[in-house]
Amino acid sequence: MSAMADEEQNWLRQARQARESLPTDVPHGSRLEALTKLAGQSGTSRAALRNALAALTIVEQASKRDAAAGRALATLPVSLVEAYGRWVRHDGQGAADALAKAASGTLSVRGFVAAERSARPSPKFRPLLDTLFETLGEAEGLGGLQWPNAGIKEGIRRMGLPPFPYRVLEIQRDLSGYDVACGLTATAFVDRTKLREVRPLDPYDLGELETHLDLAQMGGAREDETAEAIEARPPIVAAMEVSERPVIERYRLEAKNRFFRAAAAAAIYPLVLVVLPDEAAKRATLDHWPALPYDRLGIKAPPAEPSSEHELRQDEPPPVVYPGRGQGAVVVTCPATALRDLCAGGADLERDIARRRAGR
Repeated sequence: MSAMADEEQNWLRQARQARESLPTDVPHGSRLEALTKLAGQSGTSRAALRNALAALTIVEQASKRDAAAGRALATLPVSLVEAYGRWVRHDGQGAADALAKAASGTLSVRGFVAAERSARPSPKFRPLLDTLFETLGEAEGLGGLQWPNAGIKEGIRRMGLPPFPYRVLEIQRDLSGYDVACGLTATAFVDRTKLREVRPLDPYDLGELETHLDLAQMGGAREDETAEAIEARPPIVAAMEVSERPVIERYRLEAKNRFFRAAAAAAIYPLVLVVLPDEAAKRATLDHWPALPYDRLGIKAPPAEPSSEHELRQDEPPPVVYPGRGQGAVVVTCPATALRDLCAGGADLERDIARRRAGR
C-alpha cells in the first residue's frame, strides 16, 4: 500500500501545485497554454495534469461529504479516483462500498474500474426542456424573474425577435428532417391562446411580438400559395436535450460536433438551447466548445452579465454564443444552472429557491 500511497501523493501534489500556479484571470485559451507549460515542467502531459486536477476536485468534494472517503481516495491512483467520481454521481452507496474494499486492499484498481463500468445505468432520455421551464416557473413564483438575460435578448434580436415571456411557449416534439439532422429533440412555438391570457405583461411589448409572429407566419408566401402552405405556428426556440453519458469524457468528445449542429439550428431558430443533464456535463462541453472569432465574423460578442452571487470567471467559457452573422443565440445550460444562464440575476434566484426548498 505504501508504493500506491507514494504514487498517489505525487499526482496529488502535482495537481495542487498546478492549481496554485494556474492563472484564473486570463481567457480560456491562455489558461490552456499555461496548463501545457506546467505539464512540461512537471514531466507529464497536459491531459494527465488535467486528469489530476479533476481527480483533486473529486477528492475535495468527497472530503466535504465524508472525511474518511476523502482520506481513502487520497491514497489511491488517479484512474480509481476518476472512476469513483463517475460512480458516486448515480450510486453513492455502491461507490462507497467499493471504495472501502479498495482502501482495504481487497479490491484492485482494475477491479474497481471494472465494477464501476458494470454499475453504469443505461442512458435514459429526460425531457430536460420541460425541467427548465419548471425551474423558471418556480423562480417566477418567488418574484423578480428577469427572463431573458442581455445575451439572449441581443441574440434573438439579431433575427428580428423581440423579448417574450417564456410562459407563452408551447413545447412540441414533432420535428422536421432538418431538426433531426441538427440533433434537436424539441422545439417551442408561441401559443396564441397563452399570449392572450398573459396580457398585460408590463416588461414585454406583446404587440411587437405578435407582429413578428404574423410576419414569420406569412414569410416567403406567394400569392399563388394556399393557406396550408403557410406554417401556422412557426417555432422560435429549439432544444438539443442531451441524455446522460456513462463517462464525462463523452461530453468533451461530442462538444465540437454538438456546436456545429447547434450553429446549423441557429440559422433558422432565434434561440437554441443545448441542455445538458448536469453541471459537470455542461462544464465538460464548454471546455471543448470552439472559441468564436467575433472580430472576423464582424459581429459583437454577447454582452457579459455576471451577477454579484456568481460571477463568471474569465477562464470559463461563456454559456451564450452567437455562431454567425444573421444567426440566433446558442445557450449551453443544464437544469442546475438554468436561471444563471438564462436570466438576469439568476444566481440570486437560485439561492432563494435553495432556501425555500431547505425550509420545506
